[in-house]
Amino acid sequence: MATIKKILVPTDFSENSLAVFDFVKTTAKNYDAKVDLIYILPEASPFFEVTRDPLGNVFKDKGQYGKIRTRLLERLENLMSTYVEKPHQGEVFVLNNNKPAMAISDYAERSAYDLIMIASRGRGDSIFKRGSVTEKLIRFSPTPVLSVNKGYDPEINRILVPTDGSLNSFEVLPLALTIAHKNNAVIDLLNVYVYESFAARTIGGDTGKYSLDEMKKFTLNNLEEFVSQSSNQLEILEKPALDKSIKIKNDEGKTVEIYLQAVKAFSSQAAIIEYALANNQLVTMATRGRGAVSNLFIGSTTEKVARHLRMPVITVKPKVKKKKK
Repeated sequence: MATIKKILVPTDFSENSLAVFDFVKTTAKNYDAKVDLIYILPEASPFFEVTRDPLGNVFKDKGQYGKIRTRLLERLENLMSTYVEKPHQGEVFVLNNNKPAMAISDYAERSAYDLIMIASRGRGDSIFKRGSVTEKLIRFSPTPVLSVNKGYDPEINRILVPTDGSLNSFEVLPLALTIAHKNNAVIDLLNVYVYESFAARTIGGDTGKYSLDEMKKFTLNNLEEFVSQSSNQLEILEKPALDKSIKIKNDEGKTVEIYLQAVKAFSSQAAIIEYALANNQLVTMATRGRGAVSNLFIGSTTEKVARHLRMPVITVKPKVKKKKK
């Protein structure tokens, strides 16, 4: 069963890093979860512009480092009391590491967090900027990552799950089902076929090897396979059809409706972004996948979608399955 009981929120105290806290508050309340805050202190931190002793290295001076760490913990505690409701307030942590993304990822995995929630962009002295901490977390973190841009706080009615039809891409589904149930939302399973650019622009070129119904059928077949193999004890109710909602029940007996969707496009990320903007308030994606019918590499698309969408995006890294000998 997918669950959200422990949430880790990295922050650098910048204005944009605070963008995630509206969702932190709602998520913690919905799932009765505890929220912990973490600050990663690299040697190149802007924090040292006013605190570093010019005659020495602060990390080698235990007394100086201790003072700085105490101040950071106090700021985290103040942040916690300001933005997280008391029943959901957890602990605060400061770690010294020059690789913030790896430090956050390793700590979240080691401490068994269910979700990392982080702002997807930062400005000024923020370490959360394009190509930096958030995108590296999306790429490497075994713990699901929710990233969100500043100024977006919607009511969630429809959740988009882009899929290339591969079983890997369906590993986000248990979490998406949990979120959908809590928000009384439905799920769109979107399969994108990407045209071969050169062939599509020539006479008699690529018009798509598969019809939209064939793409939906491929998605449905693999959805049924995933459900039959899932350790989350999912169950498809009634006989599924391509043009109707598919009802899936989890091991708690909660039922969510899923709709099969398919589009063809020249760019997978552009198609996902366009569809999400028109229909959804949350996107949940795998960071790795490959499906023959969609001609889409999920892994090369996820970071671009998270970077450009203002709405929250949850990314899940599929577990590596050991090959049978």
